[in-house]
Amino acid sequence: MAAARRSLSLNVAVESGSAGFLLDCLHTEPMIAFQIPVAFSGRGLGKNICAVSLHLNDVPLGGLQLTQQPGRTLPVAAARFASSISDRLAKLVG
Repeated sequence: MAAARRSLSLNVAVESGSAGFLLDCLHTEPMIAFQIPVAFSGRGLGKNICAVSLHLNDVPLGGLQLTQQPGRTLPVAAARFASSISDRLAKLVG
């Protein structure tokens, strides 16, 4: 939204659900990546890369649903990952 107000044109080069993949792209290409704070915490991003929080007025709020199919048991690793995501997001939201 901030880019639109400033008449900046942004071209999407890569879309990915993998924070690691985006981070690799940042190391090899001149680009900007957007990621929720759970993935890019600002620590350990590497040389010449920084994480900057966007002001809530500059981006629309979105919803995230963390679900599990009824009657299905998640593998231990997936259950721990889902739990850590849920806990982290709860802390971010307050």
